[in-house]
Amino acid sequence: MEVVFKSRRFSKGLLVFLVTMSFFATSMWIGDLASADTYTWTARTSAGSRSWQAIASSSDGSKLAAIDYGSGAGSGGYIYTSTDSGATWTARTNAGSRNWLHIAASSDGSKLAAIDYGSGAGSGGYIYTSTDSGATWMTLTGAGARYWWALTSSSDGSKLAAAVLGGYIYTSTDSGTTWTIQTNSGTKYWNHLSSSADGSKLIAACYPGYIYTSTDSGVTWTERNSVGSNYWQASASSSDATKLAIVHSQGQSGGYVYTSSDSGSTWNIETGAGSAGLAYWIGVALSSDGSKIAALGHDGSATQYFYTGVSSSSGTTSTTTTTASTTGGGTTTTTTSLTTTGTTKNISYVMPYLQTHTNQVLYCMASNMTTSSATGYVMVLANGATLKPTQSYESTTFSLSAKSTQMITFLGQTVTTGSTSISLLNNTGGASSASVMYGTKLTFASNDSSASCSTIGMACFQGTTSPKRNLLGILCYDGSSYYAH
Repeated sequence: MEVVFKSRRFSKGLLVFLVTMSFFATSMWIGDLASADTYTWTARTSAGSRSWQAIASSSDGSKLAAIDYGSGAGSGGYIYTSTDSGATWTARTNAGSRNWLHIAASSDGSKLAAIDYGSGAGSGGYIYTSTDSGATWMTLTGAGARYWWALTSSSDGSKLAAAVLGGYIYTSTDSGTTWTIQTNSGTKYWNHLSSSADGSKLIAACYPGYIYTSTDSGVTWTERNSVGSNYWQASASSSDATKLAIVHSQGQSGGYVYTSSDSGSTWNIETGAGSAGLAYWIGVALSSDGSKIAALGHDGSATQYFYTGVSSSSGTTSTTTTTASTTGGGTTTTTTSLTTTGTTKNISYVMPYLQTHTNQVLYCMASNMTTSSATGYVMVLANGATLKPTQSYESTTFSLSAKSTQMITFLGQTVTTGSTSISLLNNTGGASSASVMYGTKLTFASNDSSASCSTIGMACFQGTTSPKRNLLGILCYDGSSYYAH
């Protein structure tokens, strides 16, 4: 997943602002988890104030990678990575100090690709890749040293596409080892690239120029002239690339957000967002099913705005606005109402008895038998402590891949699965509560229409002895009925 806010106006001197997963997952992508959500913005000052150009994320939001363009004129910046959703950052100096312009990540965050624009003085840069979440990097000389401007990746990181400013689009099907010049794309001022999950479908935006799409991994291209020629800033694609979104800026007269539900054949102007008084739209993102959209714009001053919306075909239409200053520090919290049904299905398991005592560890095996990934959320519903829970989902989420089984462990006041750790400290009595009974809800949010208590199943066993004890009293709720599990 990549969240890219890049324009020809370099964002120098800005702090990295990250939205906690309650914004991206609960409010933006999972519209029916709550009717009133709190958006908490945190200035991640540990990363410093730099010329940030782009940021990429794993599907669960825990692994992030951001690039610093540097001051230009041969003085570049570094790539920075985080494994704790942006709380702490590591400068990946072994990738070198370069004029980084774009970065993309695989869904698990392990594979990264970044492009170096070069010095701009007759010397272009290279494409770089990492297979260990940014710890080490490889220079891909096969594509040559060029003025790279745009980049995208398939969800597994095997298929890449990169565009040269005023040049061609290049593609790779082996994670960047070899590259093919796609001359059918023509030489244009490419500004942004997006990809379907499997990398077979691409969308390319020009600045200025038209929108182009490809259904064969970039071999042939179709000019989408129905939407016109404009200063296209960014594009986004659903997993299957049937639903697309693009944004443009048009000086002080304001730009617009456009969407397509037929792979770019026809387009709609999203008048609900309108120009919204904004001179510059600079970023857009879609949920995997394309039903939910987010866009970033600014009015030419130091204020940037996030707009989110839900497709009318997937439920109740709702548009929300979140404002955050691009300079300064601190935390800004905005509460807004978002009530939608969407296509999201929430499969919730209610477990009435857990215990924070470490001898009462609970092991749950969750199996996702659908063909779509699901996002997991944890909420403490009740406890035996004086300090009662807020009955809201914890901000940290986790991913349950399609056709996969994984263990979820409740130990003490922490839930762990894979590399993700979720603290229940504040909702299970606080730091001094070593032995507290509590009840919890584990929700799996999926866009798969077949998601149910049968296709996303879970069994839990309790205790440190062998054999483990079956946890009884679990209820599964599919949105309409409860089932004993």
